[in-house]
Amino acid sequence: MGTGLFASSSSILLLYYLTDALGVAAALAGLVLFVPKLWDVVFDPLVGAASDRLRSRWGRRQPFLVAGALLAALSFWATFSAPALVAAPWRAPLAGLAFFLGMSGYALFAVPYAAMVAEMSGDSHERTRILAWRLSGALVGTLLGAVAAPLLVAAG
Repeated sequence: MGTGLFASSSSILLLYYLTDALGVAAALAGLVLFVPKLWDVVFDPLVGAASDRLRSRWGRRQPFLVAGALLAALSFWATFSAPALVAAPWRAPLAGLAFFLGMSGYALFAVPYAAMVAEMSGDSHERTRILAWRLSGALVGTLLGAVAAPLLVAAG
């Protein structure tokens, strides 16, 4: 659910937040959203390769899951709170940096998390059931984020 909440609420809220709440020009706000997505094209395969190769006492994936979840959560908060505390010229760069870190944290969590299904069972039918539960949770999180984001905007 967390991955769905993060993805949908930031997709729905961030552009509106930058332009309407912080007064960032639309083109600059679009750039703030675009650069982290472009970074994902490069970073996701690197995270996948690193999580495949890591050997630690906690396993291959768990250190990435913990680091990614913490970084994504803190950066999500910073994306929507810290820019309001600084002068106008610094709002877009600060929000952009926080969102960049948030998307990096999201990748650190989501890429190894997606790879874990293949390691949970050798039975293809069982992997399908595991994946169905995972995707159902992601869908619920996406729907909650899509519904909650406009409500948060209206309340704020």
